[in-house]
Amino acid sequence: MSKEKAKALLEAYANGEGYAHVYLVGDKVVSGLDDEINYKLMMEFDAETLIADAHEENSPFQLLLLGAAYALRNKLDLPTKIRLFIAEYLEDPSIRPKRRGGTKEDFNFNWTVRVAMAELTKSGIKPTRNEATVEEDSECGLDIIRRMMRELGINRSISYEAIRKIWERTNKRYG
Repeated sequence: MSKEKAKALLEAYANGEGYAHVYLVGDKVVSGLDDEINYKLMMEFDAETLIADAHEENSPFQLLLLGAAYALRNKLDLPTKIRLFIAEYLEDPSIRPKRRGGTKEDFNFNWTVRVAMAELTKSGIKPTRNEATVEEDSECGLDIIRRMMRELGINRSISYEAIRKIWERTNKRYG
């Protein structure tokens, strides 16, 4: 079952349907599905903290915009402080923080790899193989993910090392 779920996660990514959306707000990592996550974050976290972060970083800013849009489309309550922040942005778009340089990390892909690996390890598949093991002798989670990516036509660097680094970095960073 876990192989099928891992493949479904990668398939959703390949079709442009991110499985999980992940945001770093201050020092907290929160994940969820679709636009609802943005609204959920606005309701769960302190509005003043989110707004302060949104003045400094692009991710929290985008979170507030999408969360407010979700609330407006679904006729949901919007905290007053956030409503006023959105109004301020509509009146003065220059308050949006500038994007920092560098390569933008693909959180959807990284978390898809992480969640797919978690599904594989649930069924007893080891994430990586021993360095001394010949690739043909055993199949580990990274091998399965790489094979599924090829089958699904996911056009990314799919070397064992590249996927291992993504998995290890995401696992280390977010536990």
